[in-house]
Amino acid sequence: MFKKGLIIALFSVIMTMGMGTTVLAEINVPPVEYDTSKEMTAEIAAIIESIEKANVKIYTEIDKVQVKTNEMYKNYLEELKATQGEAQKVALWEKYDSKITEEIKNLDMKTQSITKKEVEKARIAGVTVEVVWITVKFADREAKIDPMVGVGW
Repeated sequence: MFKKGLIIALFSVIMTMGMGTTVLAEINVPPVEYDTSKEMTAEIAAIIESIEKANVKIYTEIDKVQVKTNEMYKNYLEELKATQGEAQKVALWEKYDSKITEEIKNLDMKTQSITKKEVEKARIAGVTVEVVWITVKFADREAKIDPMVGVGW
């Protein structure tokens, strides 16, 4: 009894797969049509250039903060080697951690401000912009920062 049920179930699955694939393999599929009537105007080109400049500014800010946090981390490790007491090590960590966190927070606020301004300018001009969060390494931690990509107009 069990064998017959298994054979029937297996046969049903094979029949379903066989019929399903022929339905999905339609031959007369029309090609995707794109609206090429909208060419890039000078205004759109200027907005895209502005987005690229904003991204350069964002990456420059990221580089500055990376250099600064790496230096802070190096100094923290040197001070940690010279520190003997556990309470002093904890206090040193808390000081370092708050400074690094503040630097990353300030960077995040600055980049979000730049992004928000550029997205609004692009929206007014009719350019679609996507904010892409990237992971950036800062000394001993990572954070998400938001450059932009123009995806259409």
